[in-house]
Amino acid sequence: MSEKKITIRLETKDDYRNVENLTREAFWNVYRPGCMEYYVLHCYRDDPAFVPELDFVMELDGELIGQVIYVRSEIDCDDGRKVLPGHRNINHLSDSFENQLFSMSRFRLTSKRLKYLRL
Repeated sequence: MSEKKITIRLETKDDYRNVENLTREAFWNVYRPGCMEYYVLHCYRDDPAFVPELDFVMELDGELIGQVIYVRSEIDCDDGRKVLPGHRNINHLSDSFENQLFSMSRFRLTSKRLKYLRL
């Protein structure tokens, strides 16, 4: 039985095209004909809210299988209040980040669908 090597690392500019292709293939015709998710990802990288320090890719034996991106945001509450980035519970944020990385490790993005990856 061979061991599979999973690598989680920061995304580089050299990864952008492959990550956008992976995103397009994963979402193509899922929620509507075609998809826009890869273009949204492309646009976020030039947005001031983009957090490059939290832009990760996941590889399995050198093959790109996932990506997670974070952007700064604020939450508009129904009562008119705004929750700004510095006023959230940081423990909840890191828990969310860990859950996303765990989710990335359980699912492999393949052409036009999500496929369960048994590790």
